[in-house]
Amino acid sequence: ELYRLNDTCLIWTYSASMIPQKLPKPKYWVWQGTGKIDMAQVYAEQWISGGQNSLSSLFIINFQANYNKKKVKWTNDFEYRYGFLKPGDDPLRKNEDRIKINSIINYFAFKKWYYGFTVEAQTQFFKGFKYINDTTKNLVSDFMSPFYSNFGLGLNYFPIKQLSVFFLQLPTKSYT
Repeated sequence: ELYRLNDTCLIWTYSASMIPQKLPKPKYWVWQGTGKIDMAQVYAEQWISGGQNSLSSLFIINFQANYNKKKVKWTNDFEYRYGFLKPGDDPLRKNEDRIKINSIINYFAFKKWYYGFTVEAQTQFFKGFKYINDTTKNLVSDFMSPFYSNFGLGLNYFPIKQLSVFFLQLPTKSYT
């Protein structure tokens, strides 16, 4: 721009403004999930060693939510497994039903070592039975029965990014 100070003096100025691009917000949380369905069939006809036909299926779902910011690492894992089995001519039965939640929060100690606190819980969702014969079954478990939980305090070592080794000092278990 050109400015006139008086009749004899002109001043030329140049100004440029640079607007920086917005930097992306850091992602402290990483979310992942997987699902899997397995199916298997056994067919035995004229098998000299014995055995029986069977059909089975297993459904697995897994979610992970991990937080990493400066001195804090927090890993969370949820897994649900549910499976069926049909042995021979017997009716369809549940052969796996498990809900498992695991959480570990770590705070930086020194080098690749972190102080860690872990919580783990396991239970099932549907009723479980013990099959005595084709017509008789006894109820042996139900939702939240049994329920297992573990708590622990210790040191967690991260030698490489994909691996951690947790040394528990104060483990506590409870069952209901």
